[in-house]
Amino acid sequence: MNSKRKLLVIMLLALLALIVTMLPTVGAFAAYTININVPLPPGNAYGNSSTPDGQTLDLTPPINGNTLNINAGGQVGVTSLYGGYWHLPAPALPVPVTNNTVNIYAGAAVTGGGATGGYSDRGNVTGNTVNIYAGATVAGGLATGGYSDRGNVTGNNVNVSDGRMISLTGGSSSTGDATGNSVTITGGTTEVVYGGVVRSNVVGDATGNNVTVTGGTVIHEIHGGYGSDNATGNSVTITGGTIGSGTYGGVIFGGISYRGDATGNSVTITGGTVFSRIYGGICDYGNATGNTITLSGTPDLRYASIHGGAADISPTQDEITGNTLNLHTAGLTTRVLRNFEFINFHLSSIITSPMITITDSVSIGGTTVALHFTGAPPALRPGDQIILVDAMGGTITGRPVNATATAGGYTFDIAVVGSQLIASLRGTTPPPSSLPRTSDGFPLVGLLGLLTATLASMGLLAFRGNRAARRQKN
Repeated sequence: MNSKRKLLVIMLLALLALIVTMLPTVGAFAAYTININVPLPPGNAYGNSSTPDGQTLDLTPPINGNTLNINAGGQVGVTSLYGGYWHLPAPALPVPVTNNTVNIYAGAAVTGGGATGGYSDRGNVTGNTVNIYAGATVAGGLATGGYSDRGNVTGNNVNVSDGRMISLTGGSSSTGDATGNSVTITGGTTEVVYGGVVRSNVVGDATGNNVTVTGGTVIHEIHGGYGSDNATGNSVTITGGTIGSGTYGGVIFGGISYRGDATGNSVTITGGTVFSRIYGGICDYGNATGNTITLSGTPDLRYASIHGGAADISPTQDEITGNTLNLHTAGLTTRVLRNFEFINFHLSSIITSPMITITDSVSIGGTTVALHFTGAPPALRPGDQIILVDAMGGTITGRPVNATATAGGYTFDIAVVGSQLIASLRGTTPPPSSLPRTSDGFPLVGLLGLLTATLASMGLLAFRGNRAARRQKN
């Protein structure tokens, strides 16, 4: 074939690929809605099916906007469910699979196999969803919002309220990028969860994927995003449920990279019970930097360990720079604390010490400690101390970078004393917003504090410094 003919063939193929790519937007073909209300014989079921039982696949593009509903009374065993499906032998052109849905409703029974919102062997997979509702019986199998062998997966979702699954994945690609995919768990039990994943360890980034857990149980692992190359801006949010099983079980990764960097990933925990090791970011060959872990509320972290970052291969890899712990609640207990460049302690007007208790090991070498008051700071006196970290008689490895920190108009000395990291108030005048104290030296807040301050200003109430001073006066 001469060069002109080759060029003509290439141009025609490119034009055909463009037409196929545009088909989902021009509405050339109607989307299907398949409802399964009775037990199905063995075999796959598809949203893009030309028969009511969903078992006759229609590969006419576009594969767009199809819905497969497994309703009450519908039973599917040892099979696979697809909202939209595309697969043809090479050299067939890639076809995008977009906005398809699988719904498994209360009263439906699905055993084995798996459910995938959208699948393409050669094409991008975007905006597909799997929903598993409360009251559905789902035993075993996988749920994947979108999957592509040789394309990108973007904006796919899995939402689970019930069932017992092996794994849940928002978006999965073998050799493309996984971007903006999500998994939301409100109930049920699963073993492994990925917001977005690139599975080949050959090429592909995981960016901006998310896992949210408000209830249910995840037995082993949660990955916000897993990239063959880089893992960037992925997140895990836990407000309830149980993560891990038994003492020291399970792992939570904000982002994980095989051969690139894990950067800008986050884990936020406000509730639930967590038995897992928690990593903002982790990598095999690159650096794990700039990741964030935020703790607030009243989660049970007694058997967890908290790591800003981790790198597995070489001691020259960076697993500390820019990693940040934001601690918004006091009285938490966990096993391990390490690999943070910054730790921010957010103090309330009623100070509870210690802020966090560590039962195994603490490493704060190279860490900058910052203090912040939430709302008006309490009235403190020179020499008052706040226990930031209590290592329970164990060893705190390293020392903070900064020897002082300021917050709420106060200046504190920051030092390791024995097995505690302590903030001690320097001699200074309390800020004007300070609240009065009880005769035992504790600050008064809220309506009681306001009333007490008012009476004191009228000369109807006098404060004594502390219990010892009161005894001396008496």
